[in-house]
Amino acid sequence: MIAKQEELIQQIIKDPENLLSMSMTIRNNREFMLKLVQLADKNMNRIACYIVEPLKDDDEIMSAILKKDGYCLRYASPRIQDNNEMVLIAIENKGMAIEKASLRIQADKDIVLKAVVKDPQVLAHVNGKFRDDQDVVMAAVSFNGYALKTASDRLKDNKEIVIKAVSTYWPALTYASDRLKNDQDVVLEAYKKNKGATNYIGADLENKIEEMNIDIDKYFETLILQETLRTELNAQNNSSKKIKL
Repeated sequence: MIAKQEELIQQIIKDPENLLSMSMTIRNNREFMLKLVQLADKNMNRIACYIVEPLKDDDEIMSAILKKDGYCLRYASPRIQDNNEMVLIAIENKGMAIEKASLRIQADKDIVLKAVVKDPQVLAHVNGKFRDDQDVVMAAVSFNGYALKTASDRLKDNKEIVIKAVSTYWPALTYASDRLKNDQDVVLEAYKKNKGATNYIGADLENKIEEMNIDIDKYFETLILQETLRTELNAQNNSSKKIKL
């Protein structure tokens, strides 16, 4: 009997549609289905799709599924989709799984924070209020500055957030407000990552540099050198103070 079950399980794993041709007795057998999802190492999305509805409300079965493919949350029962613990399991595997959570959970800031850290692109798919939430946007751009693209206009004009964004993804400068594209500190941070940042510089800052009759790359390289010298000088001063103490 055990050998027969193992054979059936391997058939389903190889081609999940085999599950549809099996008897309802097998498909409703909780122990068999639990073993199936625990052993499956591929095709989890299709397997979850064909599970009978009552078992899509089973915590242990759905937990095993979500650990392997968080996006299978879309097949879970409404109760599971509204369960914080189950949704967090799904998010741990795929941040974008929050799309399939209940509206209540999609409005939960703590859970959204965990999702954007896992996948910054989540910011484009969650409740719109979070695109104007400084904590959530900062968490997203800290992992991938591309998330700045979907932030609110107010936060695209937040210097702290934009500097963090360009430090993790320098082309994020193109999503910054016009004011910050003309901010020397912001452009310099992007330039440190890639000289191509000068392609996104604001017109006012570009004109200012041209009026100084200096090459734009030379201008930013000089700023970097000055910054390095200040850092070294501060380190020497701090070292001298410790020796005196």
